Amino acid sequence: MNFTRLSLICLISFVFFTYVQCD
Repeated sequence: MNFTRLSLICLISFVFFTYVQCD
């Protein structure tokens, strides 16, 4: 359960970081 939440946060952070770099 905790692992899923951690993975989701990690994925969102990665996507957000990539989006910011692209912009």
